[in-house]
Amino acid sequence: MSILRGLFNAALAMLIAALVVTALLLHSSSEQPTGTMQILETRCPAPDGWGAHLVQVGENLDILADLAGLEPAELVIANCLEWDVHPGDSIYIPPPASYGDDCGPPPGWQLYEIQVGDSLSRIANRFLVSEAELWHANCISESMTFSPGFRIYVPSFSTKP
Repeated sequence: MSILRGLFNAALAMLIAALVVTALLLHSSSEQPTGTMQILETRCPAPDGWGAHLVQVGENLDILADLAGLEPAELVIANCLEWDVHPGDSIYIPPPASYGDDCGPPPGWQLYEIQVGDSLSRIANRFLVSEAELWHANCISESMTFSPGFRIYVPSFSTKP
């Protein structure tokens, strides 16, 4: 009887060890990136004239590419990315001057964080400006959509009565 109990305990210990090893292997093979941009071993140098951009909440490759007048694949290639970007990542993008004809916020404008339920037309109405003024001040196109947490420039409360 003690021999059987010893064999049972040994078999049980081996089974538990096998399950632990299997669980560890499955966990490590299914890990996905969590906020860290994956860059290939041979990181690409910054393209001429491009600068570093810290990815903000609400930004992704589609939005950044649209702002820069590029295809998302062009940003992926230029930055040697393996997948999408996350807030806090740093990537290379063209300078804002290349986005259009002197776009950018007028003096006195401040950053506003998009809230749940916001639309560009609601924000424009709230700050007494046109949607076109918001597009131009933020160097964005009318086809862009925004997620809560994305930040855009709006007039400060003292700019418009």
